Amino acid sequence: MPPLVTRPLLVRFVSVIGAETSFFLPLSVVPLYVKSSGFGAGAGLATGALLVAGVAGEPSRGRLWPVSLPVVVVVNVARGFGFAITTVAGGALTTLLIPAKRRGEGLGLYGVVAGVPALVSLPAGAWAAATAGYPAAFVITAALVLPALVPVLRDRSRAAHAAAPGRAELTTTG
Repeated sequence: MPPLVTRPLLVRFVSVIGAETSFFLPLSVVPLYVKSSGFGAGAGLATGALLVAGVAGEPSRGRLWPVSLPVVVVVNVARGFGFAITTVAGGALTTLLIPAKRRGEGLGLYGVVAGVPALVSLPAGAWAAATAGYPAAFVITAALVLPALVPVLRDRSRAAHAAAPGRAELTTTG
């Protein structure tokens, strides 16, 4: 049997953890932030913008956060599109990184890797905002995501080479 977890799949898992954390940690914080800023119903607008952008994005693959509802909504639109691209295109990429004979097993592992950040990040975001404040929660989000970008950016040339025209599949050996 070929190895299940190869270097390219491990790099993908690191990127999934970063992407999922950056999506789910502020998911519980943004509505609280908007409401505490005096925009009341704007919390629903911000979350709605995130969800609409997430659905719309699927086919296409002074202060940290000024107290401005339009800024919060625009940021959530960007988050929604990013999440859609990560989920749809990322899922397809992940499938290519798993040996065909171990695809079911690999996708199950991928589900665990993608699910754990949601379980941890949703309550952690609310806790961070309540304990350290909203700016700190957003800085924590960025701080947790940036290390996940390092192996992805380092390996992007390898991935581009593997996905070059004429290649049917990305390499699954590290």
